[in-house]
Amino acid sequence: MNKNFHLRILSLKELVFEGDVLSFSGTNSVGDFDILKDHINFISLLSPGSTIQYVESSGKKSVDVSISTGVLIFSKNVAKVFIDF
Repeated sequence: MNKNFHLRILSLKELVFEGDVLSFSGTNSVGDFDILKDHINFISLLSPGSTIQYVESSGKKSVDVSISTGVLIFSKNVAKVFIDF
């Protein structure tokens, strides 16, 4: 059973990451949150100066990305994260 969803992380200067992942974690004004495959549609401002994290589809590598600002949009198993704008 496929547990992956597609993630794109973009800054004004570059495509930071694009690929399939098992999970995405971030922080907003309410607290920490996680996104997994089949999560409900979700839009959130990410906390300034926080760190986002994703786990690659193999499950063997977790990647942390420090951000100054960010917005997450999740819909139909595609997450788009716009950072450092």
